[in-house]
Amino acid sequence: MFANIKRKKLKILKREYRQRYTLICELIEPANAEQKQRTNYLASIAEDILTNDFWREQFWRKVDAKLKRLKVSPEVERTARAKINKSVPRPPIENQ
Repeated sequence: MFANIKRKKLKILKREYRQRYTLICELIEPANAEQKQRTNYLASIAEDILTNDFWREQFWRKVDAKLKRLKVSPEVERTARAKINKSVPRPPIENQ
């Protein structure tokens, strides 16, 4: 298993002149001899809100919950999180 991050152009109204993209994170299981490759959607986030800590926290909550639900091995989970963290860094932890 490995993590994959795709950059996809968003379909928006024509009156907006700028192009918007979203990052889609997936966990991919390699294909066996009798099966096709299986793709598990983890989460997605728009590129223009990557600087907002609130939305990055929501993104990482979805990723963590999905990885927990998929019950992958700790090694796969660690490598997937490391790869995703390169594109979508975790927000800083606030001390309250």
